[in-house]
Amino acid sequence: MTPDGFGICSIGCGRLANSMHGPALALYRRQHPAVRMAACCDTDAGKAARFKESFGYGAWYTSVDEMLDAERPDAVTLVVPPAATAALAVTVIDKGYPVLMEKPPGLTCEETRSIIAAAERTGVATRVAFNRRYMPVSVRLTEILAQEPRPVLEHIHYDFYRVGRTDEDFSTTAIHAVDMARFLAGAEYESVRFTRTRRSRPSVDDIFLDCTFVSGLRARISICPAAGVEMERLAVNARDITILADLPGWEPGDPPGGIAQYCKGVLALALTERDLGSGGEPFERLGFHAENAGFFDDLQAGRRPAGGVEETLQTVAIAAALRAGAVTWEAAR
Repeated sequence: MTPDGFGICSIGCGRLANSMHGPALALYRRQHPAVRMAACCDTDAGKAARFKESFGYGAWYTSVDEMLDAERPDAVTLVVPPAATAALAVTVIDKGYPVLMEKPPGLTCEETRSIIAAAERTGVATRVAFNRRYMPVSVRLTEILAQEPRPVLEHIHYDFYRVGRTDEDFSTTAIHAVDMARFLAGAEYESVRFTRTRRSRPSVDDIFLDCTFVSGLRARISICPAAGVEMERLAVNARDITILADLPGWEPGDPPGGIAQYCKGVLALALTERDLGSGGEPFERLGFHAENAGFFDDLQAGRRPAGGVEETLQTVAIAAALRAGAVTWEAAR
């Protein structure tokens, strides 16, 4: 950290940066006066200039190299289209700057391995922004699962619904469900079987993943991009216990977040988002503030942040298999 404070640079000033990461960073700056919003960068000069003014950065650039060489930040956030993430992440890491990058870190295992290799040769810290891990609902769910005596998990069911999504490649969104199931399982995937409900075009197919983890735990992930409601619901099952976790939606009319825990048919715990202290802003409820704040806090305290790109290789591989229309996926032996 320089005498001027802990400097942050941001690459990418598009929709997600404006709606979630920018507000999260602005709040972090208000909470930590020693933080310096050094500069932002986008290939579109107008977007960069507007982002600078909206979120209080000191300067804006259209060249990543020029910004990093001039500003020499303590950390970088990278929020760009998936096809551009890997190459830019390697550039930032090779210059020696810790980077929080939006998911997916790479569209392929090869791209992801290139980031891992850069981080290994430089020792630079990384975090992939899988925001579901950092939602207050998810944090409380993991705390419940970690309580002693720990329940022995048997099955996870994850419903991942969207409305009117016709993306040619929905895998870059569906990857959240693949990551979150693995995160809760606390184990690597062993195999995945894909089945599809064929519709008029592949971009709106419902896709079902039947997953087995090396621990023996099983999971069912239902990905429905053209459903009637935008919703993410987890059902986590152990012997005599079921925990239902509703992740908060993006829009005001989406189902609210919350947790309900049942034991032998009796409701043992019910928590709303208000109970969980989720904060009033979408970027807080959806985990964007926590994922950014935790990364910066760890760096300033000299801790190695969790959630590095090296953890994501299997997740990327399964998302790539989904994109390719695979029937099965198996871990390398």
